[in-house]
Amino acid sequence: DHLDLHSFPTRRSSDLVEPDEVLTVTLSDPLGPGSSYLITPAAQMAITNDDSAGVILDPTGSLTTTESGGTATLAVRLNSQPTASVTITLVSADTGEGVISPAALVFNPANWSTIQTVTITGQDDLVADGDIAYTVQIGITSSDADYSSLDPADVNLTNLDDDIAGYSFNPASFSLIEGTSQVVSLTLGTQPTADVTLNLISSDTSACTVSPASVTLTAATWRNGASFTVSGVDDDLDDEDQPCTIVTT
Repeated sequence: DHLDLHSFPTRRSSDLVEPDEVLTVTLSDPLGPGSSYLITPAAQMAITNDDSAGVILDPTGSLTTTESGGTATLAVRLNSQPTASVTITLVSADTGEGVISPAALVFNPANWSTIQTVTITGQDDLVADGDIAYTVQIGITSSDADYSSLDPADVNLTNLDDDIAGYSFNPASFSLIEGTSQVVSLTLGTQPTADVTLNLISSDTSACTVSPASVTLTAATWRNGASFTVSGVDDDLDDEDQPCTIVTT
């Protein structure tokens, strides 16, 4: 007897998520008595599905953005061919730290394996608040039940701070003739989260005085600043130039 294996239909692999299948093969002798003359009993073979619904993200670790506008890029594709369009939405949990573009990606049975990218851009603030962790939340909508039931894990990011707390004077140093005065402006380096009061003390009140004794800056006035006056003391002595420092706390 002769068996031509090429006469059997070829089983092609599929990227669809589908149930496991059982293939039954029955061999018969077409020249034997009767068209159903069996050579061997029927044989069965299981075809196990190796596809599963899923969203592949690259990279998989934590990403970094910066307050100076530094970005992070996320590559996205599906793990298997869907039976209908799959829309993936991406939402920043803190838009004050990072924003996303585009906010949604659409995959269909034709482009499911094509990588699409999203960009997360770090957002600036004026507060020295340190590096801030935030997440991008991923949602899925589809009429493909295998994909609509997924809940992908959030993407973790950190937005690096570029603000340094501090304050400055203008002018920072100067000379005074006895009996004259100089107005000094004071500004903060970053926006405070609460009022900031600086106490002002002359290191030698026989050489210079300062008024007022303290200034306060707020979240509204930190950039415009505050001012105080330093006055040289006239002592009627021929004591040459005298150093004087305004000490701040």
